[in-house]
Amino acid sequence: IVATPLYYSQPTGSFLNFASRLQLYYVNKFINKSMKNIKEKKGGIILTCGGDTKNTQEAEKTIRIILNQINTKIISTVYSVNTNILRSNQDEQAIKQIYSMAEKFNNLTI
Repeated sequence: IVATPLYYSQPTGSFLNFASRLQLYYVNKFINKSMKNIKEKKGGIILTCGGDTKNTQEAEKTIRIILNQINTKIISTVYSVNTNILRSNQDEQAIKQIYSMAEKFNNLTI
């Protein structure tokens, strides 16, 4: 599960810095053609944003591309928008989404 606030409608620089370390998976998959033994993973995305950021689609697309490189299937996404008006820990819709995400992960079979 990855979580990041959105700055200028995109994941933070720190998140993207972490993601750049996954470049070796891209190289192995598309250049070396050797994605052997990369087990499929289940993942989730949690995004928060405030101010002028109202649309999370581009950021989510970026994160999905990154996680795809490490063979991660996203099973749940949580959004908390307008955090400059309503704090994430008071966002009832986002809290419900978090509980739903937790339930999905708890019900996974190994």
